[in-house]
Amino acid sequence: MLTVALSQVSRHARRYIAVGLAVMLGVGFLAATLMVGATTTATLQNSIGAEYSKADLVVTSADGSLPPATADAVRSVAGVDVVHAEQQGYFVLRAGTATNMANLSALAPPVLEGLVLQEGNLPESDGQVVIDAASAQQLGVEIGDTVQGAALREGTLEENLAASGTGLTVTGFSEPSAHPFLSGAIALHAVPSQVDELVPEGVTTQLQLTLTDSAEAAQVGTAVGQVLADAGADASVLTAVEQTTEDVAALSGGQDQLTIVLLAFAVVAVIVTALVIANTFSVLVAQRTRELALLRCIGAGRGQIRRSVLLEAAVVGTVSSALGVLLAAGVMWVLVSLARTVPGSEFATLAVPASAVVGGMVVGILMTIAAALVPARA
Repeated sequence: MLTVALSQVSRHARRYIAVGLAVMLGVGFLAATLMVGATTTATLQNSIGAEYSKADLVVTSADGSLPPATADAVRSVAGVDVVHAEQQGYFVLRAGTATNMANLSALAPPVLEGLVLQEGNLPESDGQVVIDAASAQQLGVEIGDTVQGAALREGTLEENLAASGTGLTVTGFSEPSAHPFLSGAIALHAVPSQVDELVPEGVTTQLQLTLTDSAEAAQVGTAVGQVLADAGADASVLTAVEQTTEDVAALSGGQDQLTIVLLAFAVVAVIVTALVIANTFSVLVAQRTRELALLRCIGAGRGQIRRSVLLEAAVVGTVSSALGVLLAAGVMWVLVSLARTVPGSEFATLAVPASAVVGGMVVGILMTIAAALVPARA
């Protein structure tokens, strides 16, 4: 009966166009929904992970700040090579006639610095800054220009500038930050002493560590954790990959609400698709009454006739499901490619999880066979 089923599908392919399109669209919607969730997670991991790209271990605090002496305590641990205390905060920036609040971050040692320069040089002393290229273009700032910076205190931005304005020479343009919290913000980088002056209320948000060649991350992480506990600091020590995963979970709240909502629509789409398949197969079986009767006359049993119809459904479901998965991947690739053309979204990453491929194929095939059961019995 497999030969009969394949013959029917190949000879009357046009009859199955409606079924194939229904299955392809239903499976495509389901697969695309799963790809959206995976792509969102991969994009967040790519953007957040860039911050830890050169670190072996990351130390963070439960309340978002670490005591100033923490860095010195960690430096004394055997196996720790370089420690960078990440400091950042907002200050007042005047470029030309525009006055704004901007984010200022301390440069890390070269072995840990992940800032990507588009043009110019990194600051080497106080009075020098690097600004992200997108903000520089928006503010009309060129390399060599002098901007004014001041610490945020009570009063208006203009009053802060008048009270403690400092001239800052722009030495270079950097790539816009990929971190979700800084996306779209005016981002500048300076040497740590300059950050201390302009962001006096700033805190050490985390420590990034590189280890010596012979050190093992697990052993050093345990030792660093013990030192922090002895110092009374409520902090965690994770690898760069673990910290990235934790940050992504914190941003999403541990759940992907968008995927949940889209999956609800996908279930509705699958149900509608099953109804379309059932109705279409009913028509197809009715059109083939004489053919099926002829098969019965030459000795085919009821079970064989039923299996031949179900085999046709399985073949159509397999081919259409595969096309649906490919359609979903193609649409997602186009959307991610378009997203990458938007400034500040170059870190968008396409992810095609196995669940989208396997889940889409299984659901599509089973849905097609289940929808064809009643017409097959008829």
